[in-house]
This record gives sequence, structure tokens and C-alpha cells, in this order.
Amino acid sequence: MKKPVILLGTLFLVVLFSGSAFSKTDGSATLYGKGADYYHKLSRFGMELPRDEWVKSIELFKKVYTSYPSGKKSPEALYMTGKIYKEIYFRFHRESDRQNAVSIFRVLVKSHSHSRLADDALFLTGEVYRKSEDFENALSSYRGLLRWFPEGDMSGKARERIKEIEPKVAKAKRLTGATRKTEAVATFSELEAVNFWSSENYARVVFKVSKMVNYRISRSSENSELTIDLLVTRLGDKAALDIAKKQGIISAINIAEPDGGLSRIHISLNRKHKINSMELSGPDRIVLDIFGEEPSATLVRLEELPNSSRGGQSVSSEVAEPPLQSGKAQEGDGRKAVLSLKSIAVIEKNIPAKVAKSVAVAVKKGGGRLAKAVVLPIKKRKPAKAKKSRRTPDAALIEAGLISAAPIKKRVNPKRVAKKKSKKPVRAASAGTGGSFYGVKTIVIDPGHGGKDPGAVGRSGLKEKTVTLDISKRLRTILKRQCRCKVVMTRTKDVYIPLVQRTAIANSVNADLFISIHVNAAPTRSANGVETFFLSPARSKSAMRTASRENMVKMSSGSESMDDINFIFSDMKNTDKINQSNKMARNVQRSLVKNLNKRYGTKDKGVKTAMFYVLHGARMPSVLVETGFISNKKEERHLKSSNFRQKVALGIASGVRNFAKGERVALAR
Repeated sequence: MKKPVILLGTLFLVVLFSGSAFSKTDGSATLYGKGADYYHKLSRFGMELPRDEWVKSIELFKKVYTSYPSGKKSPEALYMTGKIYKEIYFRFHRESDRQNAVSIFRVLVKSHSHSRLADDALFLTGEVYRKSEDFENALSSYRGLLRWFPEGDMSGKARERIKEIEPKVAKAKRLTGATRKTEAVATFSELEAVNFWSSENYARVVFKVSKMVNYRISRSSENSELTIDLLVTRLGDKAALDIAKKQGIISAINIAEPDGGLSRIHISLNRKHKINSMELSGPDRIVLDIFGEEPSATLVRLEELPNSSRGGQSVSSEVAEPPLQSGKAQEGDGRKAVLSLKSIAVIEKNIPAKVAKSVAVAVKKGGGRLAKAVVLPIKKRKPAKAKKSRRTPDAALIEAGLISAAPIKKRVNPKRVAKKKSKKPVRAASAGTGGSFYGVKTIVIDPGHGGKDPGAVGRSGLKEKTVTLDISKRLRTILKRQCRCKVVMTRTKDVYIPLVQRTAIANSVNADLFISIHVNAAPTRSANGVETFFLSPARSKSAMRTASRENMVKMSSGSESMDDINFIFSDMKNTDKINQSNKMARNVQRSLVKNLNKRYGTKDKGVKTAMFYVLHGARMPSVLVETGFISNKKEERHLKSSNFRQKVALGIASGVRNFAKGERVALAR
């Protein structure tokens, strides 16, 4: 029998660019019916059929939720996908099938916790673990079912399994001589850290766990509080917290003392909101994006200060790109672990000083122990007649090493200046302040890597982080001059910024466009050219390798990536953003190649799709540009060139301009 070649990435693109796939009509029932019919036909022959036939059945059910992530039949299609993976794992014993079954069941439980199939999914998760003789995780799954779904129709079977497995787990622990402490570590996942980034209209909260667990998210009836339950999770030695109140959209975050192996996190919010969640690996993290329904101009950031043992150190008042706030465990309180948070409150964006001061006071009164509150100075535009701004070198050019930091002292004749002014009237608004760019008001540029993460390194020692920062600064200068819009960089210095924070910065400032700049590398020294990516499952192994390298994680050994599933139930719902990202990527790639090809003969590697973490969760059209191969001797030499970097920046800027002109809409509004 001919083996079907149906890759998930290919399936996504078929769905993505078909005109009817994302129509408002819910066609999930029709697609589900086709999958169910095929599955029932196969079931008549039992599991003696070749694995490929069962894979065909899986692909039919996948099409339901890839085409209609919010469709009525999507939960059932998810359940059937996981169920078939479980069945073929029992029959063919492939580890990838086991991983896929557990992952898909976990998505069903957290994304559709009110579905009648949620308890079934959790029970079958236990069955998969039991089959692989992972009795501790099996026991955790059955206990979790009783905790979350005590009235479910699978509760009776779960109790039977618990009675069967508990003696085996106890016996295994006695044989290994494990202590109580090591037993806990082996059985439970640990909540190692909670990080967050919060503005008045957006927040990203990241839960770092020692291993991925089943979890579910629920909201209060007033839509003012989120409750996140992490199953079989204990607080780690270095992470437990009760965060200071009133930080942007978040009023408070606290963790209740774990009860029966369940950790419960409460997030109080001060406005109505929408939420998205996703999972990341390497290390395992659960990422929660919270979006307020009403925008606000004030952005409040928190940066953790040095440990209290170093409290005598002075603190700089300049906090340009603060990292995500992280919680640390404190000794003491038996019922609730409390974080004593020493931090700086930074209030920015051009708001009145009185408003900024009141926000700082509110943060301090909310319970946070603030070392000091800093109101960043408001940069006022000078009158057009004052030409001093033209005499001041651009900071980005100075940092890029293009010009000297010394002020220009050339003497000029006042009469000549006046004469020139009369010929060329000055614009009312200066570059980078206000105005519009075909609807684009804010652009975020993300220089890849930085700090402790050098990125790819060439044979001569050239580092990716150095090249990306320089190109990004040049791009910032060009965009400010051309579009008269706000341009924000995720980093302006050689510092490390976590991947999850980079997208959070773009969401926080309500950006219209997000551009991540990188340099490519490959095991083959001859690999060369430029390519542009947008977020979608990878179609090729080379794209998967590129995403894997940029994300600093290993490629999944399973055939079903958790990134793909997360994409379906979060990013893929916003199909307009995906289509816009595709268009922007094509414009940028076309302009970039055109700008480089004449002098450098740069190869056009085209527009590609991959699951880049840095693009996950972005609420605006987003692209990642690979500006050349640092592993190629010739292209490494080009990447060292100031002229090449400038042409790269000009090419990207031209592509962004063409894209914005073609769309002529406020893209992220």
C-alpha cells in the first residue's frame, strides 16, 4: 500500500491559503463526519491494519481543528486524534505516538475543560502512562481526574486504577530506598519561577515548571480574576510569591499553598479581558497572555533589584529595557509563601508628571516594597526654528559606530542659514514623533540574541548578536526618518532578553508591526542567501533547524509538535494577522534581495514558515529576517561590512514601507 505523505505543515498551508477554510460558517461537523466514517471503517478490521491507515484517520481529524479552531466539533476531533495516537502506541510502541497522545490530551483538558470529553482525555492520559509503566505519572493523572472532575463518568474507573497502581508505586519506592523528598521530586512537577510583564492594557505571565503538566484556566463570573490550576505541582525551593498590587492590568498575583498536589495561582485584574495560553519547551513553560479590552497610554514596568543581601548597592535610575519580573521564595509563612519584592517602578510614555507620580504612588501603596519610583523624562520637541536638533548626532548612529559622538562645531553664516530656511521649510513634526505611515504608528524591532547568548558565531569570531544589533539600529534610524512613527527596540545594548519578553514588549506598546532581525547558520559551509519567515508550522527540515537554533531548543522527536497545537488554538484564530504577516514577509524578502543582489549577488532563499518562539503570541503582523549565513566565509565577510549592513537595513525598511502602503490600514488596531 502506498504510504500517504501528509505533513502537518503542508496541511496548514493548504488550510491557510484556501479561500473557504476560514469562512465564518462552522464546517467542523462536516469534516468531523468524514473522519468518523473513515475511523469506523478501520475499526472493523481491528489494530491489525498497517499504521499508515491509522495515520490517514488522524489527518482527517486534524483537518477539523486546523480549519476551525473554534468549531463545535474541534474538542471531539482533538479527543479522537489523541485516542488514535494512544491506540497505535499500544499496537506499534512508537515513543513519538506516546508523546503525541499525551500532548493532545493535555491541550484538550486546558483548552476545553468544560467539554464532556475532558475527563476522558485525562483518564486516557493515565492509561498511556500505565502502558509505558510510568506508574507515578499515571497515578497523578487519575488523582487529577478525581480532583477536577469528581462527578465525571470516568471517576469510577479512575478510583479502580488508583487502587491497582498505588501498591506498585509504593513497592517501587521501597525497593529504590527513596526518601520522602526524592519521592516528591519524582512524582511532582515543580513550579520553579513565575515571571511577568505588565502594562495597563496587556500582561504576559510565564510559569516555569520542571516538567510540563496538565493545567486548566478558569475565570470568575465578574471576569475580574483568573485561576490557574497546575496539576501534581509543588512549589520549588526558589519560586513562590505574592506579588505587589496594581501593576498595569494586574491587580495582584498570588499562589495558594498546594493542596493534594495541586498548585492554584490567582491573578486579579482591574478590567475586562481576553486570554490566550501556550506551552514552550526547553525549559518547560506555560505562557499566559492577558489582553484588556480598552487601551491605555500608561506603561508600568518592574525591574527586580539585586538580592537583599546586596541591598547596599546603589540603583541606576535609567531602566531602558527591564527584564521580566521573577518571583523568589522566602522562608516563613506556613500557609502562603510571600515574595518581598524590591523593585523600581518605571512609568513611561509621554504622560503628565502628575499622572506618572500618582501611578508610582499607587504601586508603592499596593504592597510592593519599592526602592524608588522613577519617572522617565518627557522628551519635548523643540520649535522648528531651533536647529540645534540637527546639530546633535543621532544616538543610534553613534552606538553603531557610524559617526563620532563629538558635536559638530562648524561655523556657519546666520544669513546663509536663514536663506536656506526660506527655500526649504521645515516640517511641523520631526522624525520619529507622531504622524502616520499608512496607518502604522508603532514598529518594534527585535535584534536577535544578546548578552550571554551570542547566537551563531562565524569562523573569524564574528557574533550574531553584534550584527543584529547594528542592523537593527540602522533600521530604526531609517524608519524614524521615513515613517515618522514610533520605533521601539527590544534591546539597545548587548544584554540578554528572554524570548518570551520580546513579544511581550511589542504587545505592551500596542505595536503595529514586529520585525525580528537574525543571522543564519548551517552545518554546510556552502549554505548562503537571505530568507524571511512568518509564524506557521515549518514545511521543511531546514526551516525546522533554523527555528530550533534560534529558539535554543532541541527539535521535537515526536511527529506532532506542541508548537503546532498551540498555534492552532491561539495564533491561528487570528487569521488576518497570519495573512498580513505573510504579505509583509514577501514584501521584505523581495526588497531585501533587490537591494543586495546587484552588488553582492545574494541568493533569494524565499519566504518560509516556522514555529519561532519569538513570534508566538504577537498580536500584530510579525516577521523574522535571516540576513545571511555567518557560517559561510563569503557572507561572513559581507556581514562585517558597514555598507552591507546598511543595505540590509534599507532593504527591510523598503519592504515594510511597500507593505504598509499596500495595506493602508492601522494594522494592529
